[in-house]
Formats: sequence, structure tokens, C-alpha cells
Amino acid sequence: MLGVTGLLVGAVFLGSIFFQTTLGYSALEAGLAFLPLALILIVGTRLGSHLLGLVPPRMVAAGGLLLAAGGTFWLSTAPADARYAAALLPGLLVLGVGVGLVFVAVSITAMAEIPGQHAGMAFGFLMTGHEIGAALGVAVLAAVATAGGDLTTRPRARPPASPRGSWQPPGSPSAVVFAFLAMPARRTTGQAHLHMH
Repeated sequence: MLGVTGLLVGAVFLGSIFFQTTLGYSALEAGLAFLPLALILIVGTRLGSHLLGLVPPRMVAAGGLLLAAGGTFWLSTAPADARYAAALLPGLLVLGVGVGLVFVAVSITAMAEIPGQHAGMAFGFLMTGHEIGAALGVAVLAAVATAGGDLTTRPRARPPASPRGSWQPPGSPSAVVFAFLAMPARRTTGQAHLHMH
């Protein structure tokens, strides 16, 4: 949960800066540019729910993290004169599907076999990972991006102060391996209530 939330929130943070400082979007236009990400995330959660009945949670979570990392990598290659539909929308869609898959796999797996009297505490731990992931994702990605210069000025030839891959957290491959090793190898049979921001 920590890793995928870091990818999502970090990408949204850097994306909003990129949209507004490099592409010249207004705040409203930047917000609307993220609307497809929110909608496709819903599709990813539905797909994840279906896949959990067919394959082990580790496959869904690791696959979702790979997709999310691929989406952020796609976004990191956007040029300063990027066209939204061709250069940015595909990355946002891939990111959203991946995040949706991981949210469902982690949430259902974490809550599936928790006794009722411990459900509140377990859900609290799950959401703590969610919130810490958001904070770390923004901090790490902003630090990597800022290493290339000032995030708030409009560059002439490249995305805002971002060397290639700055939307891509350095720990993405290890997060995929961790998810594969830490998540259950058998299919989840229980049901859990999902939380979405």
C-alpha cells in the first residue's frame, strides 16, 4: 500500500507542476487532465476484484505495481511540448489501472482473514501505510526532480527540472519484488470492504 500510494500521489504532484509550469495549463485544466486517471482507477479496481478470483494476490499486486511503474516511466519521457492525448494520457491510464489492481489486492488480502474484533486496528495499519506512502512518494519524487533544477520555472526544452525518470521512484523494482514475495501465493477467498480516496 505504501509503495503504490507513493507512486500515485508523487506522480499527481509532479504531474500538476508539469502541466502548469511546462505546458501552461491553468489549475482547472490541470485538474481536468487528471480526471481520466481517477476514472480508469475505478476500472482497475473492478478488474482487480475479478482477477483475485482467478490468480493469487501476489500476481495481481506485482502486476499492478509493474503497470503503475510503467505508467510513471511513460510520463517521465514526456517532452516539454507534449501533447496530452499522445504523450500523457496513455501514461495516466496505465498508472491508474496498475494502482487500482494493487489497491484491491492489498486491501482484500489485508482484511480477508482478520477477526471482527481486530478489523479496526488492521484497517488502521493499512491506512497508515497509505498515508505514509503519499508523504514519502511526494518527498522522494520531488527530491529527485528538484535535483535537476527548480520545479517552479518553465524550462525551454524539457519537463520541469526533471531528468528522464524523475516521475519514476528509484525503489519501484524492489517494490514489485517485495509485493511478489510478501503477498499470499494462494487465492483469497474472503471479502473485505475497500477504502478509496
